[in-house]
Amino acid sequence: MFKKGADIDWQELSQEELLQYRKAGRKSLLLGLAVFCALLPAMIVFSVEIIKKVPAASVGVILAFAVYIFACFGDYAMYFAGRPRGIRYGRVSRKISRNRGRYWGYVYNVYFEDIHKSVTNVMIWHTKSHPVIMKGDRVTVIRSRLGGLYIVCTERENTGGESVSEEKK
Repeated sequence: MFKKGADIDWQELSQEELLQYRKAGRKSLLLGLAVFCALLPAMIVFSVEIIKKVPAASVGVILAFAVYIFACFGDYAMYFAGRPRGIRYGRVSRKISRNRGRYWGYVYNVYFEDIHKSVTNVMIWHTKSHPVIMKGDRVTVIRSRLGGLYIVCTERENTGGESVSEEKK
């Protein structure tokens, strides 16, 4: 994942950045909880019916529940659980299209200008203010306790070369 070594020194988060990070974590947790609660009755009913018909399928049902819980809360655990290790500011250096059959999307390379290192093939979280991420956009990269990279676009570069921050929009 790291192009020029994993020895990137992460800076400490300010209180404002930490509050924004926790807010995004709360949104992720609430979304996972909503999906979990919405589908839980169906999972229970189908599990009871399967165990009634095939008693040996209880191991499969337990594995299905484990996968279900991981699918609902794994994203939160990977990116937002615990105190983050640090923050770094960079720029999108490349936008790579990934075709996986019917579904396709983009992965990005992020370049840190101050230390001349890159992070390659990473996902960037889309926001309402930045639904489309382009080459040259400034991003904030936060490394979580479990090693996940929470990357959000913070500024968009104008066609004239100057950047436009959130406050100017």
